[in-house]
Amino acid sequence: SRMFWDTFHDESTLEKLLKQENFAFDELLDQPELVDECRHANPKLLDFILKPETIVKLVDYAIIENPSTVEVAKRSSTCGNVLSSSVKITEAFLDQPALVARVFSVFQRKEVSNLQFNNSTKLLIFAFNFLTTRVVPLALENNFGVSVTNHLYSDFVAEMLVNLLDEDRVTCHELVLKMFATQSTFTLILNRFETSNRSEELGNIVAVLSGAFDAKEKRSAGIDEVIAPIVSESACNRVLACAASASLVLRKASLQFLLALIKHANSQGNSVLLMTIAKRLGPLGANLTHNETASFQTLALPPVTLNPPFGITRLRTIAVFSALAQSAFPEVRQEVAKSPLLPTIINLFFAFKWNSFLHCAVFDLVKAIFEGKCGDQLQVELINTCKLIPRLSTALLSGVNENPRPAAIGVLLEMAVQIDIASKSLAVVQQGIAASPEWRQANQEVLAKCLGNNNMRLAGGKPNDPAQRERTIYSSKVELDEPPISEHHPSSKAKSFEQIIEKSTAKFSNDDNHNNNNSFEEESFANFDEFQTTSHPHNDSDEDEFHKYMNVPNTASRYSNSHKLDKTQISTTPEPFTTNDDDNSGWADFSNAFNQ
Repeated sequence: SRMFWDTFHDESTLEKLLKQENFAFDELLDQPELVDECRHANPKLLDFILKPETIVKLVDYAIIENPSTVEVAKRSSTCGNVLSSSVKITEAFLDQPALVARVFSVFQRKEVSNLQFNNSTKLLIFAFNFLTTRVVPLALENNFGVSVTNHLYSDFVAEMLVNLLDEDRVTCHELVLKMFATQSTFTLILNRFETSNRSEELGNIVAVLSGAFDAKEKRSAGIDEVIAPIVSESACNRVLACAASASLVLRKASLQFLLALIKHANSQGNSVLLMTIAKRLGPLGANLTHNETASFQTLALPPVTLNPPFGITRLRTIAVFSALAQSAFPEVRQEVAKSPLLPTIINLFFAFKWNSFLHCAVFDLVKAIFEGKCGDQLQVELINTCKLIPRLSTALLSGVNENPRPAAIGVLLEMAVQIDIASKSLAVVQQGIAASPEWRQANQEVLAKCLGNNNMRLAGGKPNDPAQRERTIYSSKVELDEPPISEHHPSSKAKSFEQIIEKSTAKFSNDDNHNNNNSFEEESFANFDEFQTTSHPHNDSDEDEFHKYMNVPNTASRYSNSHKLDKTQISTTPEPFTTNDDDNSGWADFSNAFNQ
């Protein structure tokens, strides 16, 4: 009997084609619904596809070396999708060992196109995932675990290996790991890592090794034998040598490798591996002062790319130091404290005023040191050797008067908060504060004023910047004993930094509802309304200077000082942007068109 919808169903081109006795194979491959019909197990289509001669044609097309036209390349990709669309089709492929050998031979060639890699890896991933017991013996027979290491520059090959290492994706996962262990795949990968100078290949190798470490985290059966060649002390020394090599590309990848290795060693409690890296931190410090950036400098304006840039190599070196400094093993932390890297890291922090990646990395390290996660010795070195407190105070005093203020000013304030908190429990911090007159000056002139002023712009940014609005909302949550301080008010007196910090931390430590965005925002608007109606006059001079620097009109000045902000008055319709600058005349046309 026919279904109701069959009455209104027109036959597709593919169905009409399958009813013909003779049709061209290329014509079948050109059908847009071919792959979907294979996945949905169309009976007539599967009867044709599962024929041995059809499987041969599909493989021939899938691993074609040089497609003559774009149409041929599209058909080749379609064949790869068809072969990996159904378990039945893949089984029919595995039933012909000669065809399987041809696919594995792709990885034994020196030059392989992306199209061949795409189709071959797609088919093999599908076969390993669903037909593991059948494909692993064939892979061993064709030395797949060896030949695949020659093509790690291909993203398709790296993705395939990462998939094979994930037990959630592969049935009979231990068979795949046994194949890698038998053919010493990861020993070959490490050898390839040492000799490669291609950034894409090195990055892919690190991704594969990270996938192996993730498999260890899941306690996959057989993974220990697989990763043994890359977690030994000798292998670690080889990677450390690469991290200090002359090749900048190899250095960057080696530091990324070391970060993955440190994470793995920390999770597995491998103190021997961590000590091996900690003892070699000195040579790694050369990455922080290598010739390419020995004489660094910073620019006065933030919107321009820094020249010279700070560089990912130095960021990863700092990350390696920070990860080792926060190890759970005291002997590792003591070894890290002997290295000369910390003073250099602090010097770089104060030299590069516009690198937010650096600022955040160093702030996290300093916070961890003050919280005792890195041991006592680094606390002494940070305060006494690096002279953090006077240098931080000097940077605050000079930075707050710059126009625009450097991007590091916000991180400097957060560091000051950490120093004040640490001074309540750490004697070395108390001694550093007592010996620093700059700290007392910064406390009186900068810190209390910045943290007590709801409406103070800390650093450069666009008007109505969401980040600046978040900062204003955050500061409006701090309950003070007196109204917010305005630097323009004649009777304003700055509160002591300690009182403000104590009040602020007490508020946020007891606030259980700060994750409720709605109530948080409503309270912030209420506090902002109250601030707007106080007797403190609003001064637009700073904002006018900022808009003058950015060469845009101060649109916020159209609101009067007595204007009370109400959420119901916020319009979602954008106002036309007008300017007298001929170079920006296009904005007016855009705004008019948008409003229409």
